[in-house]
Amino acid sequence: MHNQTNVLLWRGQTTNTKTGNIPTAYVRRSHYDAGCVGCPHYGRPDTRPEEQRNKSGRRGISCYAHSGRVAQAARAMERKADREPIGYTVEGAMMSRVISARYARLTAIGDPTAAPREELEDALHVIRSHGLRAIVYTAQWWKRSNAWLQPFAMASVANDGAERRARSLGWRVARTIDADRFARSVRRHLGSLAQSIPIEGAPHLTACPAQVSTLTGTPAVTCNDCGLCSQDSSASVAFAEHGSHAGGRSWTRLVRAWQEARA
Repeated sequence: MHNQTNVLLWRGQTTNTKTGNIPTAYVRRSHYDAGCVGCPHYGRPDTRPEEQRNKSGRRGISCYAHSGRVAQAARAMERKADREPIGYTVEGAMMSRVISARYARLTAIGDPTAAPREELEDALHVIRSHGLRAIVYTAQWWKRSNAWLQPFAMASVANDGAERRARSLGWRVARTIDADRFARSVRRHLGSLAQSIPIEGAPHLTACPAQVSTLTGTPAVTCNDCGLCSQDSSASVAFAEHGSHAGGRSWTRLVRAWQEARA
């Protein structure tokens, strides 16, 4: 699929220090509703008079994709993709990736299920044909029409109830948890030889190694080094809340405090 109506916009390289330099897909902003409705960070429809509404058309949004530099960069990329669509295809991303890339991420912004199944299947096929594996998260795991993604994706969940339901349906989970709980779990295993750190009260969840390395100041681990979230893994992974909402600010304060303690 090579035309500018594709929902997924691809880049072969990224400066994201958490993921590492891997091919990454982004959902067109015009398709956010198709994949993001229902996510607790997507807010609610803005029903105020039109002249008072914000540009997103929603209120209470805490997702990083809707504000600041990330949103500005996404808008700029979409404008450029409309002018030069061939440069934003999955095939183009595979050709322009760095040789060290082992994985491809679906997606950095938006839910991958916003794209038609045909487009997703095509992307997954191209990724595998180039010797890479996919890292996919979806908040739309509860829809029967998305069950086909289970071999490739993790269910993105934010509370115990959603996690239990997703696991009962056969999904691996990517679970966001309170930053303090994440830090306590890490602190409990400091100095151990364990390659994976279980979360307190939920030993089936493994603390994201990239966030562990950020918190502890140990050599950086990226998604490209790790692969726990990839389609070839059987793990369920926990992430400390780290967006622009209150939980994310708690994570920022925790990281700063740990850095100061090591100084």
